[in-house]
Amino acid sequence: DTITVVGLGVTGKSFFVYAQKFSAGLCIFPLQSSALLFCHTHEKSWLAWVALIFCAPVGIFLMWKYKHHGKVLRSVASVLFAIIWLNVVFGGSDDVAKEEDSTEVAAVEEEEDIEEENEEEIEDKDEEPEKEEPEKEEPEKEEKEEQEKKEKKEESRSPEEIIENVITDTLKEKTNYDAERIAEISVINTDEGDFLQLTLNGNDNLTAGFIKTGIYRDTLDLLKEFDQLDSVDVNNVMFSWQVPLVDAYGNEDLGEVMRINLSGETLSKINFDNFNYDNFPIVSDEYWEHPVFE
Repeated sequence: DTITVVGLGVTGKSFFVYAQKFSAGLCIFPLQSSALLFCHTHEKSWLAWVALIFCAPVGIFLMWKYKHHGKVLRSVASVLFAIIWLNVVFGGSDDVAKEEDSTEVAAVEEEEDIEEENEEEIEDKDEEPEKEEPEKEEPEKEEKEEQEKKEKKEESRSPEEIIENVITDTLKEKTNYDAERIAEISVINTDEGDFLQLTLNGNDNLTAGFIKTGIYRDTLDLLKEFDQLDSVDVNNVMFSWQVPLVDAYGNEDLGEVMRINLSGETLSKINFDNFNYDNFPIVSDEYWEHPVFE
């Protein structure tokens, strides 16, 4: 494994080779002269071995100069350390060059691979078909088309069917005691507009006061819807409301409990957004309620 030396840009192997070269160059002159001088005065064999390890030429010279050990050992040591020293000094540069070349080649190949991947991604994007963005229809156009469909649908129905549909959509088809909401519908066409006569069943409740309030609220909700109609010109409306009543004998049956009649003139005066339904007895052209509400 190689270890990168931070700041120098070389690997551990090349750093070792450069260090050996540097030490070899240093020992050729000053170390050689000092070692020769020390050995000349002491003639120690251990110094020759130290010199062999750190600077082979000096060690070889010392071993043969002072004839340390036998010729066979001197010859083997001289050849071995000479080969190692020559390989370090003159062969290390080739290894460093090869290592640097291999590093450069690997870097170039990696860059080429990245470029090829980028080119393939660009080609894939170019080949992808462009997604057609759905055309955004203008809200006004959609509302206009819906209104036209609604008007055509209403034109194909009778006035009674239109009013019936409004009532069932607003108050549901049945009451909370499972009776049909609509008892009778009549639409009379006049020169001034359409006259509605409606007999409807109201919801039951805990007290007579709650029943009365519920009828008021349902009447106002229907009038608001009638005011938005185009195919039926509501000019006069008469509501007749029924709820279950119990007679003196304990028998229960639907009976009329309220009547509200509003003319076209009265309807034109009512602002349905701010109208208080408790004022129906005041503004109605005809108003009647059962004594049970008194």
